Amino acid sequence: MNRFKKILVYASTDTGKYHALRRAEKLAAATGARLKVVDVVPDEPLLHPRFNPPPWILPSAIAEKKKEVLEKQVAKARQAGTKVEVEILFGKPFVELICEVLRNKHDLVMKTVHQRGLLNMVDSMAMELLRNCPCPVELVRPSQARRRQRVLACVDPVPGDDGRETVNAKIMHLASALAIWEKADLHVVYAWNAFGEGPLSGHTGLRRKELDSYIADQRKRYRDRMHDFLGGLNVELSSGLIHIVKGDPAVVIPRIVKQKNIDLVVMGTVARSGISGLLIGNTAEKVVSKLEASLLALKPDGFVSPVVLD
Repeated sequence: MNRFKKILVYASTDTGKYHALRRAEKLAAATGARLKVVDVVPDEPLLHPRFNPPPWILPSAIAEKKKEVLEKQVAKARQAGTKVEVEILFGKPFVELICEVLRNKHDLVMKTVHQRGLLNMVDSMAMELLRNCPCPVELVRPSQARRRQRVLACVDPVPGDDGRETVNAKIMHLASALAIWEKADLHVVYAWNAFGEGPLSGHTGLRRKELDSYIADQRKRYRDRMHDFLGGLNVELSSGLIHIVKGDPAVVIPRIVKQKNIDLVVMGTVARSGISGLLIGNTAEKVVSKLEASLLALKPDGFVSPVVLD
């Protein structure tokens, strides 16, 4: 778990929800990582020139109040020996967070998300971080549990696709390290589909028995692929912790999360060759919008954020 050295936490004083901060403090205490805790004062709206705002709504006054609140929130962690910095940023929240990552080389961003549905459509900032932040992003779902008991790694092994295999390996290594740290069970899920099943099951003259045999062959193929992938990483798990499930990942993954009471999902963004500054794929967006668990999302190697420093 020592891969994270500089953790950036977005702690909105407007919501008063500090679950991500508490998780970050626990992680920093275990690893010696440095914490930087930030809130953002958004850009001022355009006001009528005759409007004379009272001094307590000026950005500087709002920033001062936000910093006062955050300093109180991190006091106990500081007393315990964790190195914590507090700063208030100004501008568009997700842009300012990514600029902070680029400026100071943070290797993890953490943010609290809504209780119902991990990425409520109102929480557009979380989705923008998933799409554009160059380092891993953890979206922390509020929970009363003192520790996470089940971690789920979502992989998609494709032999010969080096970019995807690298992401899969990163997912497994990080999920395994987190499970060990939390003393949690490590689950792995691989959602697959039989190529061409839809057209083949239509009016093609193919008999049901032949189609069933084809699907059975595909099921074995994907099962072998998963076991080869885990074997290549020297990962040994009981069969009850490996989920090789036929179906759309956007349906399968949230269902496994619910069935197995998963606390944390670790997954990656999908890389397509030839695309620079790639964004999180449509499948991943559908998955995270339905999750009832915290999420740690990783970028593929070579990702370049579309957000740039001035």
